[in-house]
Amino acid sequence: MATNTDTVVLFVVGTLAATFLLYSSGLVIFRLCFSPLSQFPGPKLAAATAWYETLVDITSNNFHEILMDMHKQYGPIIRCSPWEISINDAEYYTKLYVPAGIRHTNSMVQRFGFGLESESLYSAVIPSSVLNHKDTIATTSDHDLHQLRRRPLEKYLSRQGIMQAEAVIHEKTRLLDERLSAMRGTGSVVRLDQAYSAYLGDITIELTVGESSRMLEEADFAPEWYYVFPSQRCCKRMAADTHRLLKMIPMGLIRSAYPRIAAFKMWDVLGRDKVDNIKSDLAEEVVPQKFSFFHTLIRSDLPAFEKHASRLSAEAVGVFGGGTINPTSALAFMTFHILNDAQIHRRLQESLTEIMNEFPQKSPTWIELEQVPYLAACVKEGLRMSCQFRRSARVAPHTELHYKEWVIPKNTAVAMAIYNMHYDSDVFPDPFAFKPGRWLGDIDPRMNRHFAPWGKGSRDCPGKNLASAEMYVCLGTLFRPGGPFSAQVALKDCDETDFALLRESEFGVFPYSSRGLGVSFD
Repeated sequence: MATNTDTVVLFVVGTLAATFLLYSSGLVIFRLCFSPLSQFPGPKLAAATAWYETLVDITSNNFHEILMDMHKQYGPIIRCSPWEISINDAEYYTKLYVPAGIRHTNSMVQRFGFGLESESLYSAVIPSSVLNHKDTIATTSDHDLHQLRRRPLEKYLSRQGIMQAEAVIHEKTRLLDERLSAMRGTGSVVRLDQAYSAYLGDITIELTVGESSRMLEEADFAPEWYYVFPSQRCCKRMAADTHRLLKMIPMGLIRSAYPRIAAFKMWDVLGRDKVDNIKSDLAEEVVPQKFSFFHTLIRSDLPAFEKHASRLSAEAVGVFGGGTINPTSALAFMTFHILNDAQIHRRLQESLTEIMNEFPQKSPTWIELEQVPYLAACVKEGLRMSCQFRRSARVAPHTELHYKEWVIPKNTAVAMAIYNMHYDSDVFPDPFAFKPGRWLGDIDPRMNRHFAPWGKGSRDCPGKNLASAEMYVCLGTLFRPGGPFSAQVALKDCDETDFALLRESEFGVFPYSSRGLGVSFD
């Protein structure tokens, strides 16, 4: 016989279930019938709930392929979620992703499946103990605040700015070259992806805070720095509160229990310590041996509230990650495909003979290396294939957008996927094959219009010039005749499956099963 307590519990549970059912039903009906986006074509399930994409991402990581199928079925403009429009038309790319002076452009606020606003996905990618999702350039949604924060960075990372800082890139490249050259003929096996992460980490940290992290000098190339990358994927799905707990756990305990997760904590400590040191030096009028981006930022005319320690610490972590993760994956991806094809490898070496003939007495500059056609072709093909896959949505808060006969309401998230352009078989025949030669000679003009590895507009990758310089200098040096890759080198325990970039990641992250880029110096 049911007690009064049981009856109350059943009543409460039933009421909550009925309320949830009514709310969900009403929400679905509104989205399908009364939403301003209900007129746009697309599958009803995707229009009804964002859980559709979430489940696809979790189970198969191939929503990018499903999205392409949607466009084939419904046309170039579709509704791919309850609040988002997707456009598949490369000619529209520069109309959506515009410079700051053209119109205000906010980034999209991510949402849960019930239609409730949530923090950006970046708050799960980077620990919330480090990163308030509103505190960094990359995660600032508001147009004006984003431009305020980005302005000092743009000057520092402009082509002219990187040319002035190029000595740091050459210094680290020579150190990497020396370490790899010393292994020739020894039979040593090196994880080049880890070496690249140490190389890029050293450059990024020195240019950011003015101090050397010396990861390239470590015998194993600082694997804890590299291990941040696979951890990005597992923690991306974790609740933000999980990351907040990391701040309360001692570094030693985390490192001993699970060194890969400890990398998150390392970023936290590194960011806070470096920013505190710079602020202390400037307050005491200590003249630094090297000026850096953060010296410039702290001394800039940014408002005082933009210079508080927690925001600058978050910005530091964002710069460390952005300057390491994507370039590491791209360099590893390019190196694998070059070493995996003897003809490409040989042709690249031959193309570098003249420009590298005075090395090491003289190193060609980034700008000079850009003029080597086959090296440039290898870099462009690598960037085409190793692009990010997730859509990058933009919101015009004050303006209706127009695509052909369609009028897109203001404040609507509109996205285009770089993947769709970079892997368009009509423009890039055999798009999954690494073919640098496609960029040589008289090329299809559509190739350049479809090529956007850094994004475009007011929110393109601010570090594109730094990453480009690193790739050209690194590949030009390592693949030169007489360089570490000119002797007997062989890929070790890796194949193409190890470099299938994760489609659901904002960053270029290889799968859990990846064995990394092993190279044997026989």
